[in-house]
Amino acid sequence: MRIIQVAVVLSVLALAGCGGNRIEGGGSNPMGGSSPGAPSGVGSSTTSTHSEPQFVKEGDLLFLSADGKDTLSTIQIEVAATDAEREQGLMFRTTIEESTGMLFLFDRSDYQSFWMKNTPSSLDILFISPDNKILNIHKYTSPYSTEGLPSQGLSDKVVEVKGGYTDKFKIVPGCRIQYKLTM
Repeated sequence: MRIIQVAVVLSVLALAGCGGNRIEGGGSNPMGGSSPGAPSGVGSSTTSTHSEPQFVKEGDLLFLSADGKDTLSTIQIEVAATDAEREQGLMFRTTIEESTGMLFLFDRSDYQSFWMKNTPSSLDILFISPDNKILNIHKYTSPYSTEGLPSQGLSDKVVEVKGGYTDKFKIVPGCRIQYKLTM
């Protein structure tokens, strides 16, 4: 009976991928603490046959100065609020418009860590504190990289935009975000 239990557990782990808690396309990875727990990369590679997901506007996001008085820029956002949405992230998107981005919402704040597996476009990844302050930014991320890109503090939101966006609009740690969902 013990052998069967071990075999069942091993089978479940194999099906689950045992790859940790990384989420592709800019999602959380095992080093991030509060990752949604959905394994990724099971049977996937950079030569995938996935069709490219299309942007769906679900709200607007403003990047604000540190004091919140000046708007630095505005983007339309797609929201990733479920485990499945966070796992998908911006995977397989070859084109990301400058006026768009993705807002990842987590149920609780924790140290987050993202990666770029199966993400062909360079991104700027911004980790946001519970009070909507930008903690840190990973700029011009390397497409397809599995290197962990961690937050430098407790974060319950992450924003991904086209690589170079934060330099162009002078968005730096300490700046703030404000968003309104339309979904």
